[in-house]
Amino acid sequence: MEPDVEEINESSPEKVKVIIRKANPDDKDLLLSTWLQNQYFSSPDYFQAVPKEIYYPCYTAVIKQILFTPGVDINVACDQAHPNWVVGFCVFKADSIYWIYVKKDYRLQGIANLLIPQNTVIRVARSLTNWRALTKIGRCLVEEHDLDVLAFDMS
Repeated sequence: MEPDVEEINESSPEKVKVIIRKANPDDKDLLLSTWLQNQYFSSPDYFQAVPKEIYYPCYTAVIKQILFTPGVDINVACDQAHPNWVVGFCVFKADSIYWIYVKKDYRLQGIANLLIPQNTVIRVARSLTNWRALTKIGRCLVEEHDLDVLAFDMS
């Protein structure tokens, strides 16, 4: 089956074309490290309050558990001209998004919207009582798509 090819933001001076595909085993290390770094530095009022020596081992385990859970799916956006160049990804299970990321140079072009499956909600850790753990972009997606923010249980 051929991957989906989407043309993004036709009004921009330079058209960006991406391929949306499922993640392959070679992507997992990149996805893990990108998720860890982006989560830490994009939520300064929450994750950066945790010392790095606690955050990285703890959340490496949490993210690996999510990435390798049966039924969890990962959509990956790649530059069409360079299919191994990952520009974004979305980690989800059924109707729930666990994490979505698009590289800075590719943002504001609709790529995140292409990665989001239909009929989704964004789930955040059970211990969170508000949106502080969502990144700025996560908050925008919640508002733009009228998504629910729910707790999930990692047990």
